[in-house]
Amino acid sequence: MDLDNTWNYSYVAVVYLGTPPQPIKALFDTGSANAWIVGKESIETRTTGKSWTHDDQFNYFDIEKTTSVEVPPDYTRNSVVITFGSGKLQGYFVKDHCMLGDVEDPENQLKINMFQFGYVTKQTVFTGGFDAIIGLAYPAMAEPGVEPFFDAMMREKIL
Repeated sequence: MDLDNTWNYSYVAVVYLGTPPQPIKALFDTGSANAWIVGKESIETRTTGKSWTHDDQFNYFDIEKTTSVEVPPDYTRNSVVITFGSGKLQGYFVKDHCMLGDVEDPENQLKINMFQFGYVTKQTVFTGGFDAIIGLAYPAMAEPGVEPFFDAMMREKIL
């Protein structure tokens, strides 16, 4: 897995979600505990009034193109709004497979089965360079009942 380091400030790498795997550029964030993935519905809300500046194609998780996603039946009632220093996002939690590493070589990948993440439907946070936030903080900072990334890796015995 290649990890882009920008001024020892931000760390971005590609993670893969779903079946078949969809590539998503993720910012690894030590200040939050949940994962938030840009969904197809949030494309229209992706700007903050500034012009969109992304170094390549905008990646989003297309929930309709994965065969393994679990969407709770009451997802519309469980919508969450989160405020970051850079803006707000809204969405709901789903589960799907998450993989890091070489998508073509199972020996060189880490897979979290049915990882729970926030599927972003509206947002003003993502303004270029990444399409997801992967929170690395402690479970006490996570939304109630949501397992953080590191804890999911420990559950899978891959960390």
